[in-house]
Amino acid sequence: MHKVSVNCKILLIFLAAYLFGFAARMLWVLWAKDMPEFYFNGEFMLTTNDAYYYAEGARDMLAGFHQQNDFSPFNHPISTIVFYICKIFPFKIESVMFYMSVFLAPLIALPVVLISNEFKALKAGAVAAFMSVILPSYLSRTSPGYFDSDMLNVTFALFIIYFLIRLLNTNEQKFIVLPSLFVSLYLWWYQSSYALILSIFFMFLLYTLVFMRDRLQNYQAIFFMFISIVSSNVFTKDPLIANKILILNLAVIALFFSLFCKYKNLLSARNLAIFLTLMLAIFIYFGGFDFITSKMGIYVFKGNEILSDKFHFINEHNFISEVKSASHLYFIYFMSGNILILLAAIIGYLLLCLKFRPFLLTLPMLGLGLLSFFSGVRFVMYVTPLVALGFGYFLHFFLNLFDLRNSIKNLSFLVFAVVAIAINLDFAYSYRPKTVISRDEAVVLDELKKLTKRDDYVFSWWDYGYAIRYFADVMTLNDPGRQGGENNYFVSLALRKDEAFSAKLARVAVTYNDISLEQNVRPIDK
Repeated sequence: MHKVSVNCKILLIFLAAYLFGFAARMLWVLWAKDMPEFYFNGEFMLTTNDAYYYAEGARDMLAGFHQQNDFSPFNHPISTIVFYICKIFPFKIESVMFYMSVFLAPLIALPVVLISNEFKALKAGAVAAFMSVILPSYLSRTSPGYFDSDMLNVTFALFIIYFLIRLLNTNEQKFIVLPSLFVSLYLWWYQSSYALILSIFFMFLLYTLVFMRDRLQNYQAIFFMFISIVSSNVFTKDPLIANKILILNLAVIALFFSLFCKYKNLLSARNLAIFLTLMLAIFIYFGGFDFITSKMGIYVFKGNEILSDKFHFINEHNFISEVKSASHLYFIYFMSGNILILLAAIIGYLLLCLKFRPFLLTLPMLGLGLLSFFSGVRFVMYVTPLVALGFGYFLHFFLNLFDLRNSIKNLSFLVFAVVAIAINLDFAYSYRPKTVISRDEAVVLDELKKLTKRDDYVFSWWDYGYAIRYFADVMTLNDPGRQGGENNYFVSLALRKDEAFSAKLARVAVTYNDISLEQNVRPIDK
């Protein structure tokens, strides 16, 4: 009966926090509903550049085809989800893309509550759930129209950590395989999660070696997680075949788990040592750490110039707002909303790590969030659920230090929680991002679509690349995924010269680009 009662509490807290996060995001819709400049064809437009990348893929999947070398993310997981929703339900593609983050982002509350239940502080989890859905950094990257992988990136990471913590606290066989299933789903959803997943994997391995080296179930879970990691690394991290890799991962995991259930000695200590050694050799042979080092080169060791054999280009990442280093004030505000909340959260987080050792598995997420100081503000959102959990546990621990009546203690807890939530809710109320392009710009691009063919090129600054391809259905030389000097130089030169020179340069650049794409080489690197 107690178990049912706890499960009901978890469900009620999650539903309340989910609806709260949903309502907080709908505040933007209420504000913008009477602004015609945000609408096109009767629907809201998207609010971030990258959203139109996935939108292009979904549009082409619904059309049933795309141009060769048009960089459309045909079959991308996010585009695939939109495709099936529009096929099954009578929803317009624009509505599905605009509201998807509103429905998916508040799901973060569920793993937050589940983790809090593991350290027997469900009240702290309730506060954390309500805070996690609206903390500024997370809300700003999961607001309406923010049609991007961020709407589930943190949630998937938390689920992996939750199932690993659950494995450490129980002997149930299902928790041996559940972390690997969510590793597969996370890699399917967001291929760049590879680095964070690998960090969590090695953190769990280190935890096992230090604190639970004799527990066989931990090594069995490591084996199943390693299947997903190695298969993703061996075959490719190309998002356009991620659907096939997911099916392969799930099939292999299901096969091994069914054999394991039938033959218990299959994953004995001796056999595990053999399997893991072979998988480690394959992992290293296929460059398992190459992806991480390449990302560190982009986000951590950012130089001022990028060198090729013949040209010196300014590193474009120094001019992208989301990968610029975060100031201390920005970091504090977007991570917690208030410095006092942050200080309480830090104390609570340290207490959790000391009193509840498995919480150390969250250190990779903390490390990724702290990268924001010098690698870009986009990473702040990974630390927001830890701030929420830390703050909730601080209230739980602090009020239990005093010999107070339960009524006074509960009232004090409620007051502090409401104040912290209200501070962050104010950000949700005042956050007013604009759409990437205005209605007038969308109308012009739609008219351009009627005058051009699909293999025609449009020159613009890289910010507009995805939106131009979506609305005008044409080709571009640059976009938010191709904003390097080798892509931008010819475009910027053509845009600032006279028409005759620009026309000639455009023809040369486009012709050379087409030839390079056919030969599968980048123009400057040829």
